[in-house]
Amino acid sequence: LLLRFFDGALHITALTLLMTMAMDRAVSTGTGRAMGVAGACLTLGVAIGAPLGGLIGQSEAVNVLYAGAGLSLLLALWVSLLDESPMRAATAAATPAEPLPTLPWRQLAVPYVFTFADRLSVGFIISTMTLYLRTVLGAEPSQIGALMGSFMLPFALLTYVFGRLARRTNPLAMMLAGSSLYGVALLALALAPLPLWWWLMPLGGVAAALMFAPSLVLTAEAAGESQRALAMGGFHAAGSLGFLLGPLVGGGVLALGQWLGHDGWLAAFLVMAGLQWLCVLLFLPRLRQSPPAQRQENMVIQND
Repeated sequence: LLLRFFDGALHITALTLLMTMAMDRAVSTGTGRAMGVAGACLTLGVAIGAPLGGLIGQSEAVNVLYAGAGLSLLLALWVSLLDESPMRAATAAATPAEPLPTLPWRQLAVPYVFTFADRLSVGFIISTMTLYLRTVLGAEPSQIGALMGSFMLPFALLTYVFGRLARRTNPLAMMLAGSSLYGVALLALALAPLPLWWWLMPLGGVAAALMFAPSLVLTAEAAGESQRALAMGGFHAAGSLGFLLGPLVGGGVLALGQWLGHDGWLAAFLVMAGLQWLCVLLFLPRLRQSPPAQRQENMVIQND
């Protein structure tokens, strides 16, 4: 457990720095493009890593750790040989005496809340929903892995597309639509037989990308030059908290429902879907406050 704690701490540190570097890149390449590529690479890595880890660990589970450590060392060596550092200019501009920047919490509240709800559902998917597939629907481990892949693949492939689209349309509207669709997909999964899951899981992946990509763009747009690392750190902190609570909430609702004599599985799926719809109701009034003309002006100034 101690090793997993340090693993998580180092992972989130590296992830925050990498996403901050992508935000710095957005100055020259455009917010939608930079954050779309970064988000797509992140989700594609998860989509490939899950089945690859299962393949490597078939004979011995510890082989996955050896392979991951070796790959990380090779990547660190390769990065150390690069001449170009996207963070160099930003680092040189900062001074040690600079006070802690005040984050625009009102603007960041939208992507933070959505990423919390999104990662909460992911924590639910890899724990409670996987258990549901195995114990209730009787899915084989290979089927469960394939279903997870059918969710992650469209999620990864569409993150870049939706990141670009978020710079041409209203990102909040995209997130509201994605969250609504995601909630419908989650509830439908609780009611559907196993064959229909092959259609519903990709639909959930599309909805997840529709939420994730604009949230990255909104975070990048809200943060000032001296606030990028802090804003992205908060973004991943909100997501990590949701990921941590996902299995606890799913398992807790399941146990409570069964203890009360009701369908605990349906209750767990309904709570997860309801959280998505709650996000929609919470931020729907802000949709009217988003001025399209101002966004069009920003798009001309900061070409995508």
